[in-house]
Amino acid sequence: MTCLKMVLLHLRNPFKTNTMKQLFATIASICLLSIASQAKIWRMNNNTSLTPLITTDFLPAITLQQAHDSSKVQNGDTIHLEQSPTNYGNCVFTKRLILIGSGYFLNEANANTQINTSQNSQVGQLQFVNPGCAGSQVLGMEFTGICYFGTSNLTARNCRMPNIYLGSGTNVCDNIAIAQCFITNATYTWCILDNSASVKCSNIRITGNIVSGNYYGLNLGPNWSGIVKNNIFYGAVTPVSVYNMYVVNNIFSAPANVSNAFYNCVVEYNIGSTNTLITTATRSNTVLGPGNLMNPTLGFVVAGTSDGIYQLQPSSPAKATGKGGVDMGAFAGDYPYRLSGLAPIPNIYQLSIAPIAPAAATMSVTVSSKSNN
Repeated sequence: MTCLKMVLLHLRNPFKTNTMKQLFATIASICLLSIASQAKIWRMNNNTSLTPLITTDFLPAITLQQAHDSSKVQNGDTIHLEQSPTNYGNCVFTKRLILIGSGYFLNEANANTQINTSQNSQVGQLQFVNPGCAGSQVLGMEFTGICYFGTSNLTARNCRMPNIYLGSGTNVCDNIAIAQCFITNATYTWCILDNSASVKCSNIRITGNIVSGNYYGLNLGPNWSGIVKNNIFYGAVTPVSVYNMYVVNNIFSAPANVSNAFYNCVVEYNIGSTNTLITTATRSNTVLGPGNLMNPTLGFVVAGTSDGIYQLQPSSPAKATGKGGVDMGAFAGDYPYRLSGLAPIPNIYQLSIAPIAPAAATMSVTVSSKSNN
């Protein structure tokens, strides 16, 4: 059954609701149910100005920690954090869960984001360190605190965050993915940081991200290995310092005399705004492969939204010059960056309800959505 059919069938059944926002949330929840039927999907909304539509899939929790701690929520479940003006707070995870939010930059000019563009789904500091939460995913969320990834098989995708710290002492942290995220901060710290991993952690995948720090970008030490592919890195001090990585199809931008550092890496098909970012970067036991370019004019568009300004002009030297003839940068590759951090689930961006006649048994609804796959 298609998502739209499920929506229309649901709307034939009368229910009490005080605001149109609840109707939008209900439709979005039905769309979620249509694409993920293997585990329980929970709704939560801490917007106290609303009277939530109480259904069997609604968690009466105010904070994410309360929802996580609920005896109803089991390993493998999904929590859909609906749009709200209230931050869902910090959470320390011990369960394997999937978190899905509404994206970010919704009130900017990116097209077809959400029907409600005044609110998104914010969380504070999230800690995925306990081995019991291995396999968790967080998508479409805006962080106001640090995200800690300290165990294996974790994914951050389509998120906006100031920092993500990887590793936790002696925990093995294999198979971590950071994809399609907007990571930026104004503090004197790294956007993506090795958080003192003291054991080998393999198959880290950093792809499709925009990483823009006022000081530092990506720093992973000698215990990490993996791939850094199709990202945009800007750092006023050091955009990237990594060990044991395959570095390909990235764009590096920084002021003059700022240098990247590559140790035991393969670096090919990247573009830097200065020589010190690739060709004369700090290198040790590193293979500098083909396709690396230096051009002070990277060719980003001249205007746009907070994330849209990192798209390439047709004349950019990074167009079609990546490995395999693809574009360099975050908007190409295996996981191209998606504007406003829309998670890979259907989103409703327009809804039209025809006038309802008194005592009518049905109502006519036109839903505009996109799949984001």
